[in-house]
Amino acid sequence: MAILLAYCTFIGYLCGYKYEVGFKDYFNIPDDYIEIDITTILKPSVWIIMVLFALFFGVYLLIELERRIKNISDYIKYHRLIIYLALLIFIIFQEMPLKYKLVAILIVILIFGLSELIIYIVMRSIDKFSKKFPPEIDTGIPSKNRNMLSTIVFVLLITVVLAYGMEYIGNLHAGNQKDFLVYTDTSGKFIVVDTYRDYLLAAKISDKNEILPNYKFIELKNNKQSEYNMTHFEKLTVVQAIYIK
Repeated sequence: MAILLAYCTFIGYLCGYKYEVGFKDYFNIPDDYIEIDITTILKPSVWIIMVLFALFFGVYLLIELERRIKNISDYIKYHRLIIYLALLIFIIFQEMPLKYKLVAILIVILIFGLSELIIYIVMRSIDKFSKKFPPEIDTGIPSKNRNMLSTIVFVLLITVVLAYGMEYIGNLHAGNQKDFLVYTDTSGKFIVVDTYRDYLLAAKISDKNEILPNYKFIELKNNKQSEYNMTHFEKLTVVQAIYIK
């Protein structure tokens, strides 16, 4: 249980960090301005819960495989396919452009095929290795722990997929964002794209809805609420960032 809790904590921080990397990368904000806190972790929480559910369900099925299922093809054919179908349905009903949905669906399908192939090869290899020895010879792979290697492979694969998947999702969410807080002062109009500590991270926006390169910090306590308004943008162009002041 302690290992499970430690892994969940690690996954939460990892996914939160990678989500922020993807989000800030879209706006060309350096990784130095990434904050990891409860808000950061909760941003991709729905995706984390979905994939962790798939992870725990998959591990449980691997354990049940050792206990009940003798035919490996039955396991591959009838079990974790349900998890990936659930993920596909979840993606289909997400609010995102069609091209992003198609890319996400393709990634899920590729992950499914790769993970099943790896686990199949690993388990077949263990079976063949064990059959080379008479029953009285210890092969070093106890029967009750034969699923351990495939479980480790599955967990590592899910961890890597989560890390890069959250970065992609963060970038995707940033690109799909339409409503921004706009701040106006004597020097012009600024669009707030993110926060850092007690500051808003804003960039000047042109009349052509271009986010210009020089980001700056705006301290909330020194500004009146009336200076801000929520604005809807159909399309924004992010110019390569140069510096933050």
